[in-house]
Amino acid sequence: MVKPKLFLGLSAIGILLTSMLYAGKEIVRVKEGLIVNFMGDSEEVVGKIESDLVDGSDYKNADGELTDEGWERMIADSYKFCEEAVEQGSVLIKNDNDCLPITKTNPRVTLFGNGSANMFMRSGAGGAAPNPDEVVDLGTAFEKAGFEINRTIYDKFERKDTKWLTDVSHNKSIESGSSFYTQEMKDSFSDYNDAAIITIVRIGTENTDPPAGALDLSDNEKSLLKMVKDSGQFDKIIVLLNAPMPMSMDFIENEDYGIDAAIFMGVPGYYGAKGLPHVLLGKSGDNLIDACGHAPDTFAASADSSAAYVNFNRNGSQGVTESALVTYLEGVYVGYKYYETRYEDCVLGQGNANGTKGIVLSKDNSWNYADEIICPFGYGLSYTTFEQEILGCKYNSKTDQYDIEVKVTNTGDRKGKASIQVYVQQPYTEFDKANGLGRPAIAIMNYDKVDVDAGQSVTRVVPVDKYFLATYDYKVDKQYVVEEGDYYFAVGNGAHEALNNILSVKAPSARLYDQWGNDVAGNPKCVHKEFIQEDKVSYRNSIYNEEDTVRVTNQFDDADYNYYANKNGKSTVTYLDRQDWEGTWPTKISTSPANSDDLNMYTKYAKTDEELSDIGYTDGDGTVYNVKLDEEIMFSDMADIPLSGKVEKGKFEGEDGAEIWEKFISQMDIDDLLVSVCDNRGILAVGKIAKLGNSIAEGPEGILSKFKYGNLSMWATGFPTGPTYTGTFDHEMQKKYGGFFGEEALYCNVPCINAPGCNINRTPYGSRASEYMTEDGVMNYLVASNVVGEARRKGLVMNIKHCFLNNAETARQGVQTYCNEQAIREIYLRPFEGALTKGRGLGIMTSYNRIGATYAATHKPLMQNVMRNEWAYKGQIIDDALQAQNNRYSHGPTMLYCGTDIFCLDGDRGREIRKWIIDNNDMTALRCLQRANKNIMYAMSRSFFGGIKVTKEDVAKQLNPTWKQAVDATLISASVVTGVLLATYIAFEVLNKLKIIK
Repeated sequence: MVKPKLFLGLSAIGILLTSMLYAGKEIVRVKEGLIVNFMGDSEEVVGKIESDLVDGSDYKNADGELTDEGWERMIADSYKFCEEAVEQGSVLIKNDNDCLPITKTNPRVTLFGNGSANMFMRSGAGGAAPNPDEVVDLGTAFEKAGFEINRTIYDKFERKDTKWLTDVSHNKSIESGSSFYTQEMKDSFSDYNDAAIITIVRIGTENTDPPAGALDLSDNEKSLLKMVKDSGQFDKIIVLLNAPMPMSMDFIENEDYGIDAAIFMGVPGYYGAKGLPHVLLGKSGDNLIDACGHAPDTFAASADSSAAYVNFNRNGSQGVTESALVTYLEGVYVGYKYYETRYEDCVLGQGNANGTKGIVLSKDNSWNYADEIICPFGYGLSYTTFEQEILGCKYNSKTDQYDIEVKVTNTGDRKGKASIQVYVQQPYTEFDKANGLGRPAIAIMNYDKVDVDAGQSVTRVVPVDKYFLATYDYKVDKQYVVEEGDYYFAVGNGAHEALNNILSVKAPSARLYDQWGNDVAGNPKCVHKEFIQEDKVSYRNSIYNEEDTVRVTNQFDDADYNYYANKNGKSTVTYLDRQDWEGTWPTKISTSPANSDDLNMYTKYAKTDEELSDIGYTDGDGTVYNVKLDEEIMFSDMADIPLSGKVEKGKFEGEDGAEIWEKFISQMDIDDLLVSVCDNRGILAVGKIAKLGNSIAEGPEGILSKFKYGNLSMWATGFPTGPTYTGTFDHEMQKKYGGFFGEEALYCNVPCINAPGCNINRTPYGSRASEYMTEDGVMNYLVASNVVGEARRKGLVMNIKHCFLNNAETARQGVQTYCNEQAIREIYLRPFEGALTKGRGLGIMTSYNRIGATYAATHKPLMQNVMRNEWAYKGQIIDDALQAQNNRYSHGPTMLYCGTDIFCLDGDRGREIRKWIIDNNDMTALRCLQRANKNIMYAMSRSFFGGIKVTKEDVAKQLNPTWKQAVDATLISASVVTGVLLATYIAFEVLNKLKIIK
């Protein structure tokens, strides 16, 4: 007897499975980019670049092609660079009693501390994975350099896993105290006593900032240091600081620990540690190695002592929050600009600078620079000695720069690398004082690195942009102004020495002292005084926009706490003013000046009046899109097409570039346009214009990708991190870093990457310091332009991040960040400005935080008025990875309207925008979608991808890979089987009712 219910049951199971498969297909649709990236079939191999805009690889063969042999040479040089970056970026902070370099042959040393076996190599914030067979730990590095290390001690340290080592909560628990060392272990000291080398680790990574006090020595670290000193066994005691941020340094001078030398080694990446013992030995093989790194940040006696730390964000938790806020009440007095300015005011007896506010370690109830600072910004010792002298200063009207001629003499007995750091003191005018404009006592303007033989002199000209001498007057004229007065240009070993040199000219009778409290005279030969007349014209309009008509004026009034306080009738705040350090010292601000409506990003979106009419979405209606051209324009046609002006060559020669771009974009319908704005570790292919899909890799410290040449199982290089390559104070080394990023991107076939990070290290507690560069805006401007510019020459688009005011990880999603526009312009925007203008960057990533009350990815003045107009930026803008969560914060159409082009790691955002456009008949949103595609296509056509010639057939294969065909086939098969089962059940039921069967 036939049982129809059996077929009913099977049909139900089939319907359930088919529904699950359909749901799975929808997940595949949303996550397709991630799957393509994982499967490794998202792109063709680069092979050969056919573009005049990209140099491509320095390792290509005679035919311009990438090869396995070229990869072999490139990767060897890339690893060598990691070693050199540590050699030149490690900072010798202390070197008493000629402790270093170690001159003994095959020195026998004891490595102390769990950190020596568990070195912090790279943050966990994306980026390259390790190649285990190539990773160099500290023990291996020392042994390869000829050291004999005390294995009785070293082998006792437990090896921690990578996850443990990137967990900030373990910052103070990594170390074992003196009780860990048994008598047997202590007995081994005497056989390896040429030096005790103690590694102190601090961890910084994404999502969580170190807890308060985490940058101070732990009790276990203190007991370890004291045990080593009290043992009396070691000829030298050397401390290595393995951290991305400057920790509290008061212990360096503590006599209980007897520390002879201290080196800030930063975070060396997976392969850079071999450079560190070379620094200690002062040589690598037969080649002399000088200690030549300089501090990229201020190393204070206490990491808590800056004016900025008072309002370091520790409010809220992870996830989108509207209640967390941070207010930058220190204004322009960030990092060394606080410490050095207060020092000058103490020396000159002005502004209540020696009062009690801000004291952490100063004695006698009076703020004292020498009690608060150990290593000033830019400071670093060498194995030789140098004298510097400014020979002259000339203004070059063609370049709008002051050319500072500096003579460097090596007065020691060995070859060395000298760091030329040019600083300036601008006049602190009565206008500044009357209007509460900040004016730091010292600011770095540029730098250079020179090799100088013993007893020899070298002369270099270091240019200083006059633009950097301008103050941003956000109160009265609301523009950049070069104020009239005396400008003191100076050189020195760091900001403090440069300032003392200036004060020796400006106030010759003042008592000057160094960071150790020793009296110093300053050197007038290191100073040039230049009287400059007031200039309100040169920078009134953008210096980057060729039309010279774009007015530079306030765009961030809404970022000021007082903007919303006045608007909503709440109490206002006072920014730190050097006229009264005591009376304006920052207080903790925990009350938001904004109301609920201010925080609603949904209200930031508006249609333009001309597009409110009822326009149907049929092909070609309204704005022109989905147009069938007489001759199709493909993506590979666009690499040589300018956004405006005449096309100089090719099949469109003589035509207007703007018109070609308009036609190119018009070919895509709404679904085509939505493809490229949605990123899932990459952008999918667009068949209609024959554009291959391209990856967007993670990688602030190296590319998260495997190579397509050479060893295909090998991950791209995990490089030394931001403070290390910045600490070289060497433009060429920083360009090398960008160059190797670009090289590895070619061999990985990655045309776009979310890197580098260039936010300001506002306080030492910012946990992503390993991604970032320094505490100084101009320094970051120069470093970022070096890295991004060189990578672009190779054909890599770098989405520099995170723009901007992203200086803490706690409650980073939604935190309200308030700052005045002078500090924004002179400090926090500078790195991004440098990357996109001087560095010719074509990618930028916005940040999670709010600028004032406005989410950064919906801050229209930032993205359109500043980036697009003032900086004449033509590339793409991607948000940080924030999937649709709530319309008040991350409303997709609003982000698109305000200037966001790509939604990072958000493959489903396209559906939201499509529905919005159709439901609201919104031509404005559609036009914004076209604008976003134009920006994306322009950027990618200028990457090496623009020089890869492909056809529609090539793209069709990529759009329908084998795994996707298998998914579709499985779904079709399941649907057919389920249909047959259901039809069989119905048929039997009918036959039963007709009593044809029983």
